[in-house]
Amino acid sequence: MERKNMIEILNEFDKDSDEIIKQNSYSNLYLMLNKQYDLMLNIIQTRNLYKYGIDNLFKNMILSIFDELNEYIDVIFAYELSEEKRKIEALFELVDALHFIFQLHFLGTIKKKNYSILDLFNKEEIRNEIINYAYNDFKTLTCDSTLVSINLNSEVIRDLYIEMMQITSEILQYIHWKHWKTYTNFEYDLFREQLVLLYKKVLFNFKLVSQDEKNYEYLIVKYYVTKNIENFDRQIRGY
Repeated sequence: MERKNMIEILNEFDKDSDEIIKQNSYSNLYLMLNKQYDLMLNIIQTRNLYKYGIDNLFKNMILSIFDELNEYIDVIFAYELSEEKRKIEALFELVDALHFIFQLHFLGTIKKKNYSILDLFNKEEIRNEIINYAYNDFKTLTCDSTLVSINLNSEVIRDLYIEMMQITSEILQYIHWKHWKTYTNFEYDLFREQLVLLYKKVLFNFKLVSQDEKNYEYLIVKYYVTKNIENFDRQIRGY
């Protein structure tokens, strides 16, 4: 797997991300949700996905979560890398998982409300509705799980990875991804419950890998905003 040098990206966008966080007048979670919504619209525009359809985007998000979690565990056990690099890149993979969890929630609400892709543009009331649904479900970046001291080689991390993959598989049943199967109505509330559970597991993994009891919430926001800047830059570069 080709690895991004996230240490360089962290350094490159350090001042920009700090300035965005400093200027934020809302909660950190609300900042992250707004940034993710902006990125979703940017990608739709840049990649001309207007005709792609909400259902196809919805399916792609769950596949992207699987992919990010696989990359997370892959880099955790990439022993050819230094422990610092493994740690930072693993944290960024978890941030990418959050990126797709938020976007999957957006698309679930869009699907439930029967909005079209075009409805998402230039309609502030729809934007606010979608973001507020996500905000009310996720509520906080606080992780209630107790931090335990581990090293990156711990089986605890592998066990938690398996738990996250199992929850993601549970979420898959609400995506209606089998084109040959007749599904009943979209079970929006059950879908959200499982997505919130996955969100909490990702936060705990971030806390565990960072081994920072006091500052892990700030680190999540710092890494998230940094990666958001990089993702916008990727669209310009034609990633």
